[in-house]
Amino acid sequence: MKTTGKTATPDIRAFRAALRILVRKIGRQLRDDTQCCGIGFLTCHVLLELDAAGGSSLKELQTAMDTDKAAVSRTVDLLVQDGCVSRKENPDDRRAVIIELTAAGRKKAAEINRYSDDKYRELFRLIPEQEHATVVCAVNYLAKAFEQLGGEATYCIPSKTKGGKS
Repeated sequence: MKTTGKTATPDIRAFRAALRILVRKIGRQLRDDTQCCGIGFLTCHVLLELDAAGGSSLKELQTAMDTDKAAVSRTVDLLVQDGCVSRKENPDDRRAVIIELTAAGRKKAAEINRYSDDKYRELFRLIPEQEHATVVCAVNYLAKAFEQLGGEATYCIPSKTKGGKS
């Protein structure tokens, strides 16, 4: 039996198969979560990040969101236009601004949190109660491990098939 470190290849493959299913299911759930509240995925995450942080610079938001600065900037611009966030001069650095939720933004974040809490409470009902802490811990370990891997994922380029097409 081939092993990678201490983990056997069949275990790694079983993990990868389960993870692929989980990623697809979570992706659908996240799309549903944001569509229910009438906003897009990135907009939802910016609102929730600002709600948790209390305020942030664009660079901090970009880092937290792990996405490109232009996408975060466009999203913040739209949220400013919608009256959900405000930009304030940073008292420590006049060249920078602090992005904060407005009352409307806090209301929208609260709506998203209520909806999502209810959905995930239902998910946790399907998991034995004594395993809840284990699930939370495992997800945290996975998130940290993926963070440590960092960088962009690379994939194999499909080999050429008959007729020269890939």
